[in-house]
Amino acid sequence: MDTPFGEALVRSMSAAADDQALAQSREEFWNTRFDLARIMIDRAVARGGAPEGTDPAFILETLIAPLHFRALLIRRPNDGHLTSRLVDLLLEGLTR
Repeated sequence: MDTPFGEALVRSMSAAADDQALAQSREEFWNTRFDLARIMIDRAVARGGAPEGTDPAFILETLIAPLHFRALLIRRPNDGHLTSRLVDLLLEGLTR
């Protein structure tokens, strides 16, 4: 999202009307991301860094939502520092 192409892609996907092909592509894209997140969350649960039953999709959505909010709605940059802060916040919330 921090490149001109990434920014244009995110904005165009949020504004595009859904047809069946676009909806299917979006579903496949996010299912792949959720599957990858599941591996990380399963490892965190195994190490004791996240509680049993942690929902990988929810964790990924919780992490991504603020990034998309900044990029799409308030048009502020996302940087590594912000991402690190979000991960720290999310991990702290998981351990409570």
